[in-house]
Amino acid sequence: MRKTRLSLVATGRCINQNDRKPQGSLKINLNHRLASIADTMLHTNQIVKSNASHKANFIGRVTALLVLLLASQIAETAHADDTTQRLRTCVARMNHWLGSGDKAQTWRMLLDLNVLDSQTAKGEQADPQTLSRLLGRFDQKKAAEAHPVFLEVRNAISAQIDQINRTRTQELADLQFAAYQAISQFEKPSVLQLEFDRDLAKYELQVLKKVYRRDLDSRSRAIIFHKLKLDQTIEFLEGIQFEMPPEVSVGKMKSMIADERSRLEEVVDAIDALPIQLPEEDSDEGDLELEQDTPGPDSDSGDDLKSLEARKEAIEERISELRKKYSEVFEADRPRLIRRRDIGRELRRIQRRFVVMAKEQTDPAFASAREAIDIIADEFEFATGDNIQQEYLEQVTELAELLPELNDPNARLSHARIGSILLWLENRQQLQDLCVAIRRRYSNPNAYVSVSSRMLQSLTSRSSSENDRIAEDFLGRFARGLSTTSTTVNVVPIDNPDQVHVSILLNGTATTDTYVRERIFRINSSSSGYLSARRDLFANLNGLWATQSSVDASMSSQYGGISTNCGLIQRLAEKSFTKEQGRTDEESSRRVRERLRDRFESETSNAIGDGVGQVESFAKQARDIAAFLPQIFLRSFSNRVEVVAKKDARIAISAPANPTFQTAGSDVQIKLHDSLPSIYLDPIFAGKTFTQSELEAEVKSFVGDADVFAAAKSAAEDAVEEDVEEFKISFQDIRPIQFEFSDNRLGVVINGSRFEQGENAIRTNLSIKLAFKVVSRNGKLFIKADGTPEIDLSEGEEPDAESIAFAKILEKRIAEAAEASGGEGFELPSNLLPSLPQLSGLEFINALQLGLLELRDGWLYLGWNYQGGSVNTPAIWNEYVVQEFDPLYLPDGAPILEQPQDDSVLIDPPPPADDVSSQTIILDSGAATIETGLGQ
Repeated sequence: MRKTRLSLVATGRCINQNDRKPQGSLKINLNHRLASIADTMLHTNQIVKSNASHKANFIGRVTALLVLLLASQIAETAHADDTTQRLRTCVARMNHWLGSGDKAQTWRMLLDLNVLDSQTAKGEQADPQTLSRLLGRFDQKKAAEAHPVFLEVRNAISAQIDQINRTRTQELADLQFAAYQAISQFEKPSVLQLEFDRDLAKYELQVLKKVYRRDLDSRSRAIIFHKLKLDQTIEFLEGIQFEMPPEVSVGKMKSMIADERSRLEEVVDAIDALPIQLPEEDSDEGDLELEQDTPGPDSDSGDDLKSLEARKEAIEERISELRKKYSEVFEADRPRLIRRRDIGRELRRIQRRFVVMAKEQTDPAFASAREAIDIIADEFEFATGDNIQQEYLEQVTELAELLPELNDPNARLSHARIGSILLWLENRQQLQDLCVAIRRRYSNPNAYVSVSSRMLQSLTSRSSSENDRIAEDFLGRFARGLSTTSTTVNVVPIDNPDQVHVSILLNGTATTDTYVRERIFRINSSSSGYLSARRDLFANLNGLWATQSSVDASMSSQYGGISTNCGLIQRLAEKSFTKEQGRTDEESSRRVRERLRDRFESETSNAIGDGVGQVESFAKQARDIAAFLPQIFLRSFSNRVEVVAKKDARIAISAPANPTFQTAGSDVQIKLHDSLPSIYLDPIFAGKTFTQSELEAEVKSFVGDADVFAAAKSAAEDAVEEDVEEFKISFQDIRPIQFEFSDNRLGVVINGSRFEQGENAIRTNLSIKLAFKVVSRNGKLFIKADGTPEIDLSEGEEPDAESIAFAKILEKRIAEAAEASGGEGFELPSNLLPSLPQLSGLEFINALQLGLLELRDGWLYLGWNYQGGSVNTPAIWNEYVVQEFDPLYLPDGAPILEQPQDDSVLIDPPPPADDVSSQTIILDSGAATIETGLGQ
């Protein structure tokens, strides 16, 4: 029977999984079947759970599998090579469908879904062997037969394994060689592929409507449908007629004219470079004559004046002919270009509607529909372009040239540019294997948060001692007495790179003092022994499950005497006790184990139940902030539990290398790469123009009504003249704001393409570079400017004199704004612990003390100690402010002044020690400020 089902499924494959090109049979009546496919998917669960006969149930399962197979192949083929995104989408659907009940925990255990969550979050860096093991789990447990959702995930895992196995190249030289080879590997898109992407988008929108009609109330879904204009969008997609550009397109004509103009400029430059001969004194001719006998720039090539003039004339004629041809091509292609423009504009409007709604809707159905819209919009723009092969050539050539920059941690702008090129290629389904190989090697997680096992045990360990009365039948006799149990519970993390694995361990001792009555006699006895219990817990972002409890207990009894002075009776009683001692110990141990199992299972189940709710809430919050940290997974080691996150957003690569600084001793630790905040700000500012008030409003949306913002704004207003007009800045398309963590300083680079203020303007690319440092002053932490701001104008363009002059003025104004606050900086939270609502209920937060702060090689290292520990904070610069000048506050060897000679005296200190980065002493009207680079 199983072979029959598999053969039926095989005959349903109308797409070769290794070929992303759709076959002709897939296109037949696809438009009319999409709605019914969506409806069948939503009701597959009822089909599978049918109470009909075995034969009918079998047919229902096969039908459901065939339907989902077609649907999953539609989704896979449209963006087949982007298997990472497809796997994430399928796993998100599965987790959303499973929920968090008992059945979900069972499936998570059977299919090892916690490990799948981690491998999905790792993306291109997933381990193919682990994925193969998970694939075996799906096949072994026959998950695909249980529900089509599992079949979709199973197919996505298989595709991801194939993709990773094709992209095992890790060396940079091999990647660069592959990039140069790929220049000639352009794949021209087709109308069939565009129609396929369009049908995929329609299918996803119809599924979205079905899901929302099932899950949402009428008012909520009506609002969403209205905002997204779903019916109009589906109707628009159905009416699109795709037209490819002609072989000789307007774009190609433009490129040909540009090439000829470039050659013309070379010839003109060669003519200008020819030497000339001045007229002799006795010559009758007063005009200058060209020195014809003098060789030209290249005597071997015959580049004399006559040949150069001939070449110039020929090029000008070709340009004239190309212009005429361009006009003809443009007029012939004008109707298509107008239709292309209108379709493209409408697709962008649809995209914007989904972007706006993405802040409210985070469910898998919405995410899948949005992805399908992005695919058709990007593919349409590229496939119907005028000169797509030239665009491809430029992108791949630049990629090959930039790849060596990946080994330079300071080439942040190049890293961002590489990420944008990869996104361009992926959206247009070009060189997918190369893109995956680059991301696999150089797009690493850029955020780590860990809690030490020492702190975990300190917070979770519990010791207890209980006394209970005994009154029960024991081996045919009624026993009375008292039992004392002393136990300790610990939570111990276990090494597991793909999920959090902790063991709940109980260890303790038990003692009893009991007696039984035999006629008129009272026989006393006691027992003692050990008991232990263990239950393993496995958790990840989307759920957790626990094993059954394992318990052990061993009791040993002792004879306590009998209430008589008769020696014979005493000997007989002791002999009888010794004879039954083995049986007594065995029964006593059994009863202790049963009671321990019931109680331990009950208490841990209650705690696990609470944990399930917390994990579900945490997962929901993580999905809500998916735009900030879309890929998160948990893992455990013997000394810590760790959260790993990666933010790449496909538009950029994340951390090109893992953190190299080895940190130890901190109970709570954060490692943050400067790519994460930079990538987060990319979609907010890239390519956009902000006025000063708009920029202030955007900044305020991040920091709220914090005092830092108010103080910064007040300082800036006091620093500039009242009649200075608002500025306007246009940000660059790539990496508009770049953070830099290095040399124990925080750097911020603002990359703009234009800056205007009143009548002044900088009309070329500019970079505003700012630096900040954290200082400790009288027990409080402040962040203050470090050095003067710098404005660099673009090296690729020649800035005009006005731009250069205005840049200098702008530098001065920014410096004045920084000095307006007196150089004091802005106060930071105590111990750098933010005041977040999510942390308000955690009592241990107040006990944390800052123990680590360092910025180096693009990474920010933060750590807090819970129960004391070493302190390593080289990124904190100590300042001691003294109201009255006291030479005791000077560092060793510094000169001492009796009185300051003027209002501001700078004292040059001696050369600092090896472990001191900077050390200055500033006297201002008798008050001294000592600043050192020593950590706290």
